[in-house]
Amino acid sequence: MSTKLDITNSINTIDDGGLNTAAEVRATLDTLKNNAYGSVILDTQATTNVVTADNATDRQYSISLLKQGREVTMKGFLKNNTGFMIDAEVFFTINLGEYTQDSNVITFYAKKQTDGTNVRCALGSSTLTLIDTIGANQTIFFELTYYTQD
Repeated sequence: MSTKLDITNSINTIDDGGLNTAAEVRATLDTLKNNAYGSVILDTQATTNVVTADNATDRQYSISLLKQGREVTMKGFLKNNTGFMIDAEVFFTINLGEYTQDSNVITFYAKKQTDGTNVRCALGSSTLTLIDTIGANQTIFFELTYYTQD
């Protein structure tokens, strides 16, 4: 996936008034194509491509991320693997800068697997935080769309 800076840099490699090879032009068009038609990234506590769980031994997650331009769709599940409740704390951190959310905090609802009730969560710039409680060994499911900074 590309950021605005990556696309600008790729365009700037095209030589003004020069003889550009087809390969140079294709490389720039490829950068634009990959930004418009992003690939789904599957991330788990075992792979940590984009995010990393805080207290990773106590938390399990599986999320898919699709970035197209500045828009990111994130969906999956979060699981509390402990015998204790967890609440009001960071569940995971977004490590890859091009996936960090813009400056607004988004509050959203996830559904509990056991009874379908809502659990409030918040996505800040680079952290997903639980607002409500996830019970012992409980799983919640969510889907969220947000915009990146560039």
